[in-house]
Amino acid sequence: MTDEQTNDKPSDIVVLEGLEAVRKRPGMYIGSTNERGLRHIVYTVLDRVVDEASAGCARQAGVTILADGGLRVADDGCGLPVEVMGTDGVPGVEAILTTLNCGVNYWIAGHEAVSLHHPAWLYDLGLAVVNALSERLEVEVRRQGHVWRQSYRRGIPDAPLAKGEATDMTGTVITFWADPEIFSTTWYDADILRARFRQLACLSGRMCVTFTDERGPGGEPITYCGDLADYVAYLNQSRNNHPIHEDIIVLEAEDPDQRMKAQVAMQWTTSDEELLETFVNTILTSQGGTHAEGLRDAVTDVVARHAQRIGLREDHDLGEGDVCQGLTAVVNVMMYDPHFAGPTREYLNNPTVRTFVAKVVGEGLSTWLASHPDQAEVIARHVTEVAAIPVTPAMQDAVLSAMDDSVVGATVAKLAVKSGLPSPLVRRTLAVLVKAGRVVPQTEESGWGDFTGRIRYVMAPV
Repeated sequence: MTDEQTNDKPSDIVVLEGLEAVRKRPGMYIGSTNERGLRHIVYTVLDRVVDEASAGCARQAGVTILADGGLRVADDGCGLPVEVMGTDGVPGVEAILTTLNCGVNYWIAGHEAVSLHHPAWLYDLGLAVVNALSERLEVEVRRQGHVWRQSYRRGIPDAPLAKGEATDMTGTVITFWADPEIFSTTWYDADILRARFRQLACLSGRMCVTFTDERGPGGEPITYCGDLADYVAYLNQSRNNHPIHEDIIVLEAEDPDQRMKAQVAMQWTTSDEELLETFVNTILTSQGGTHAEGLRDAVTDVVARHAQRIGLREDHDLGEGDVCQGLTAVVNVMMYDPHFAGPTREYLNNPTVRTFVAKVVGEGLSTWLASHPDQAEVIARHVTEVAAIPVTPAMQDAVLSAMDDSVVGATVAKLAVKSGLPSPLVRRTLAVLVKAGRVVPQTEESGWGDFTGRIRYVMAPV
C-alpha cells in the first residue's frame, strides 16, 4: 500500500476518555454483561471492605438488595478519603470512583497494603468500573467528624462532594443501580450472593457480613461470621459429606520475604469426589491454579509416606486420585503480587505459590498426622482402600471416549464432566492410561497445554 492509497488521517484517531472505555467494552473489565458480570461488580465493592477488615480497619459489612433493585454495601471502616488529592483538585473519594486502578493502601506496622497482599483495586481496576457500569451511584462517607455525600450518573458526578451533618462514626456506604443499558439482567440471585458472603466472612476471620434482601417477604437479615474451619464444616454439611475423622485440619504459615501467607483447612470424607475451593486474597479462583497444585502435591506425598510408615503399604506410590478422593479443602493465599489468567481472576498463575503452598501443607500436615495418630491412621487406611480399587477397562474407555480428537486435549475437570466419573477417579484412570502409553499429558512448557499452564491430556499417536 502506498501513501496515496492510505486514507487514515489524524482526525480518524479515536481516544476514549475517562470511563467511556469501560462502558464501550465492559466485558474487558468484568468478563461478561450477564448475571455473572453483575455479581462481579458486587464483589468488587465488597472486596474493598475486605481489604479494610484485613487491615483491622473494619469489623462489620452490610449488604442490602433494595426493593427497587439497587444494592447497598455499608461498612464501619475508616471511610474513603475526602481530602483533596494530587493536582486535579478533586477529593480522594471522587478520584477513586472515576479513575481506574485508584484506591486506598492500608498500612500495618510498616507493611504495605494489608501487610502481605495487594489491595483488590490493583488487579480489579477498582470502584471506578462499578461507577461506570451503574445507571446511578451514591456514596456516603463518615470521616473527619462529618458525613460526606456525592451522587453519580453513569460515572459522571452530579455535583461536588458535599459536607453534611456532624458524626462521631466512620465508614462508607456505596449504593448503586446497575445500568440496564449494559447488563442483560439486573436481578441478583440472592442464593449465590449469600454463598459468597459466607465465604468472605470465614476467609477474613475478622469481619461479619450481614445480608438483607428487601425485594420480597422473608427478607430478614442474615449475619455470617466464622473462620476457615467453619467454612469446611459448612461445605461438608451442605453436600451431605460425612467426615471420616473428627478434627478439621487447619494449617497456616507465612513468608515475609516473599510477602505470602497460606491458610488451609481440610478434612477427609466418605465422598467419591474431591471438593477443593481456592482463593487469593479472599478472591475465589474458581478454576484453581498454582495454589491448588501445591496443595495436591503436598497432600499426596505426605499421606502416601505416612501410609508406608505405619505399614499399610510397602511403598508410598499413591497418586493424587487416591489421596484426594473424599478430601474437602479450602486454600486462601494472601500475597502481594498475584498474576491471574484473565480479568475475572479465575486461575492463579504465580509459579512460586505452588512451592510455597506445598511447603506449608507438607510441613504442617506431617506434624498434624504425627500428633494425631488415631485420626492419621483412619486417613491412611481410607486412601489405601481407595488405591486398592482397580481401574477397570470400562473406566479407561469412559475417559478415552470423553477426549476429543483435537490436539488441544482436555483437562481433568472437562474429562470428569464428559465421562461422568468423579475427578479423583479420572486422575487415577489417566495415570494408568499415561503409564500404558495411550494418553499423553501436555503442558505449557511442552508447547501445548493452555495459557494458564494447566495440564491437558491428548490421545497418544497411533
